[in-house]
Amino acid sequence: MLSRLAILLLIPMLLVACSQASVEVGESVKYNSPAPLLEGVTLTDEHVSSASLGDGPVILTFWATTCAPCRRELPMLEQLAKDYSDQNLTVLAINTGETSQEITDFLEEISVDLPVVIDTDGTVMNRFEVLFLPTTYFIDSNWVLRYRTIGEPRPSQIERGMEAVLANS
Repeated sequence: MLSRLAILLLIPMLLVACSQASVEVGESVKYNSPAPLLEGVTLTDEHVSSASLGDGPVILTFWATTCAPCRRELPMLEQLAKDYSDQNLTVLAINTGETSQEITDFLEEISVDLPVVIDTDGTVMNRFEVLFLPTTYFIDSNWVLRYRTIGEPRPSQIERGMEAVLANS
């Protein structure tokens, strides 16, 4: 059972995670500046890095199986990857702290087939200054951060993110 302190600490996080807001990036992760480097291993044991993602724009979404907004966002992002495949768009779902089986079961349940980076120790999440889930980054083909959303993004936010990365890719 959660202590009162743990519950008090979780409430603000849940409120923001369930919000529809797009907010400014933190001190070291800035718009129109190089995004932090990405290094990780996918659910299928493939090594992924910023350099290995090709020459198109990239969307990184940080998520968890217990996050209701993530459940709604992941199918939207999968459709986006299909819609912009001719622009070499890569969408990576980054999961922190859950087992491969939990992730696989969840993705099957919601019928999503996106590549998943497993961030077991939170290194990638910390590098990108992620505090709430989902947090989604739109990075152009030069690995420059162009847009970010926190919480479940509205379609207009997804559109703004795509416009920003495509205009600079």
